[in-house]
Parts: sequence; structure tokens; C-alpha cells
Amino acid sequence: MKLITLLISIVFLAIIAALEIWKHLVPDQSKLATKIEITLVILVFIGGTVGLIWKAISPSVGEQISEAEENIREAVDRAFEKRAEPVGKLTDAYEEKGKLKEQLAKAVERAMELDVAEAKGIIEELRKSGNVSRLLEVLVKDRDVHRDELIERNKEIAVVAYLKGDIEKSKEAVEEILKLKPDDLYGLNQKGLIHKLRGQLDEAEDCYKRVLELSVQENNDQAQAVALGNLGIIYQMRGNLDKAEEMHKKSLEISEKIGFLEGVTSNYGNLGVIYEIRGDLDKAEEMFREGLKMDEKLGRLEGMAASYGNLGLVYKDRGDFDKAEEMYKKSLVIHKKLEHQEGIAGNYVNLGIVYKTRGDLDKAEEMYNKVLDIEEKIGRSRIIANAYANLGIVYKKRGELDKAEEMFLKSLEISEAQGMMQLTANQYGNLGLIYNTRGDLDKAEEMHKKSLEIAEKLGIQENMANQYANLGGIYKQRGEIKKAREYLEKALELFKKIGMSHMVEKVEGWIGNLKG
Repeated sequence: MKLITLLISIVFLAIIAALEIWKHLVPDQSKLATKIEITLVILVFIGGTVGLIWKAISPSVGEQISEAEENIREAVDRAFEKRAEPVGKLTDAYEEKGKLKEQLAKAVERAMELDVAEAKGIIEELRKSGNVSRLLEVLVKDRDVHRDELIERNKEIAVVAYLKGDIEKSKEAVEEILKLKPDDLYGLNQKGLIHKLRGQLDEAEDCYKRVLELSVQENNDQAQAVALGNLGIIYQMRGNLDKAEEMHKKSLEISEKIGFLEGVTSNYGNLGVIYEIRGDLDKAEEMFREGLKMDEKLGRLEGMAASYGNLGLVYKDRGDFDKAEEMYKKSLVIHKKLEHQEGIAGNYVNLGIVYKTRGDLDKAEEMYNKVLDIEEKIGRSRIIANAYANLGIVYKKRGELDKAEEMFLKSLEISEAQGMMQLTANQYGNLGLIYNTRGDLDKAEEMHKKSLEIAEKLGIQENMANQYANLGGIYKQRGEIKKAREYLEKALELFKKIGMSHMVEKVEGWIGNLKG
């Protein structure tokens, strides 16, 4: 401090001296050039004086660096002397003394960059005792901060890529998360979503069960609700509706208890889907409208899109195709806004069904081909299997039976491989219609019975009714009128029960045309 005061005093005196020289040597203020020259000389003098003084009182940068390096070197040597002996005999290159010291020195330098306040204490501790505890603490803290930041960045990438339909990019981000933190709930849940989207239901189930297990251990109610809801979707996709309903009701109960509104509305939608599959359309519509009301209140666009799409299914089942189209288009607009490829594809499938039912086969085919264009992004999923199946129906209506059979078999292959029993049942039924049209009644009967067996096991009343009607038609063609009537009446009863009035009218007509 005294040296600094001395330096300031000398500079001050030098400036006063310069002013005096200016005053006496250059009285004529017009001699500007002379003044400038003298001023430069004075400044050089002052600068030289300051430089000499500073050099006297301050070590050079090289000396400072050398001192810091020496401190680190001394600390490293001391720490190396006190290091714990490795377990067993290691021949790894890092066990070589020189490289270990080099690495340890880098660690000390890194710690000094991270926490200047701790740096002196760390080096002093190392020099005195060789104890690396404080050094390790600083390094681990820094690693954990960077790990958490990296996990958060990958979570952001995973969700945005998933919604955009870039499933590979989402998968890469999820893998990075789980590499850094194997039990990360978000990472495991997102991994399950990707497996589900690709139809890998067993793998998805494993992920969701792990999330459920960890969330119970951590008393994380919201994660439990999410895991139960996702497990419900897996069971629904497999056709196990009772188990699916159980999961969704448990998830709904937890969500309502903790005020997790997104969980509440999601479970309304999922329960509605189960009731729609079972043919309880009034109950399904009630669930979908409750969910839509909450999603609108929350401003939750993805949920609103799902609710509109689900309401479209109800109207389609009732035969109100104009209203169904309206709902599907509302859903599609939102999914496009969100760039949600899975939702876009699902609505193309549903719109295709509307156009196909109206007889606009070209428009229907256009919708299904749009779905297949998205296949590369979303993988061989349930939606893709649906697109193949519906393309098959378009080709069948056109009389292109070979092409229709090809599509149904492609859909069946995906459905069976991925354990999607409802879709599997549908494709057996569709193949039965192909063989019936060709006149191969035995093969047709075999397919319809396979479809009926799965539908009865799953409790899917619409599918059961369709297969009863198809089998009734086969028995009529064979002249087995009594058996035909029996199966058509079973179909009529179910169609009435589930409120499919357009099918009730058709089946009543078929029964009325029976003779004998």
C-alpha cells in the first residue's frame, strides 16, 4: 500500500514539473508544434518513470505464473504421495505416475477456475496434507451442475422433437438423459411414449412400470398418475379393456386428489375411448365433453385436439358423418398448428373413413397415402396399420381384391407383431370379406370366426356385431337359413345396444329378406 502511495506521489510531482516546464520554456502560446514536441517528451519521461517504479514494486507476469505453477506442482506431488493404493493390480495407462500427475494438475487448475474463493484453500490443503477432499467436492459439484443442465436441454429437445414427429431425434435425446441419470422419471416416461408410438408395447409397458415403481418410492403422486394412465393406454391397445379401465380410474382418482388437472382431463378422454370401443356411445360422449370443457379452460391445445377427434369417433359410430368430419377437421387444425405428426396422421385416417363411407374413394385414398408419407417419421405404428387396413377397404370397394388383400395382410403383420389385438381382429374380418367376395366361403368363415373369437375375448361389441352379421351372410349363401337368422339376430341385438342406428336398419333389411 505504501509503495502504491509513493508511486502516485511521484506521478503527481512529475505532472507539476511538466506544467512548470511548459510555462517557462514555451511562453508563446502560438508555437503549437514546439509545445506538442515538448509534451511528448514529458509524457515519455513520466511513462518511463512509472514503468521503472512499477517494475520495482511488482513481480513480472512470468514470475506470477511460475509461482502459481510451482504451488500446483507442489500440491500435486504431495497429493500423489498420499494417494490411496488402487484395488488390485491395474495396468491401465492412467496408473502411470506421470500421466496421473498431469491429470491431477489439470483437476486443480479446473477447480481454481471454478471457485476462486476456494482455490487458495484447496492448494494449501494439498500442500500441507495431500488431502484431495475439498478438490473432489468442487469438481463433483461442477459436474453435477453441468449434468443437470445437460439433462434439462435434452428434455427440451426430446419433447419438441417428439411433438414435431422427429422420433429419432427425440430418442437420441432420451438416451442421453438416461445415460446421465438412468432413473430419470421424465426420460423413462418419454422412452415409453416412443416405444408405444412404434407399437413396441412390451417395451413401453416396462418403462411405465419402472416409472410407477420409482414414483411410489419417491412419493411422487403426479408421476404415479401419469404412469397409471400410460399403462391404461397400453392395455387398451392390447384390447384388455377391463385392465385399461382400472388403470385410468386409479390415475383419475390420484389426479383429482392432488389437483392435477391435465391428468384429470386426459383420463376422461381415455375412459371415453374405452366406452366408445365397448359401444357405450352416450357414456363415451359424456367423458369426451367433460375433457374438452377442462382443456378449453386450461388452454391445453393438445387435449382439445384429442377431445375433438374422439367426439368425431362417437358421431361416426352413430352414422352422423358430417358432424364426425367437422370434429376431425377441428382436431387436425390444432395438430397441424402443434406440428404433432401422430395426431395429424390419426386425423387423416379418420377423415379417410368418412370419405370412404360416403363413397368418395379417391379422397379417402388421398388421406391414407398422406398417412403413409408420415410413416418414416412415426414408425410402423398403430396408425400406419390403420392406414393399410383402410386402403385395403378402398381397393376392395373398387374391386381390386388382390391389392386389397395385400393391404390387409400388411396391417395384420404389424398388428400381430405388436400385440394390437383389436386391429388384428379387424384384419381377420377384412380378409374374410375378401375371400367371401371371391366365393371361398370356407376361408371366409375361418377368418370371421378368428375375428369373432378375439372380439368376444376383448368385449368389443361393435366388432362382435360385425362378425355375427358377416357369418350370417355366409350361412345365407350356403342356404343355412336358420343359422343365418340366428347370427343376424345376434348382430341386430348388439347394434341396437350400442346405438349404431344405420347398422340396425341394414341388418333388419337382411333379416327381412331371409326366406324359410
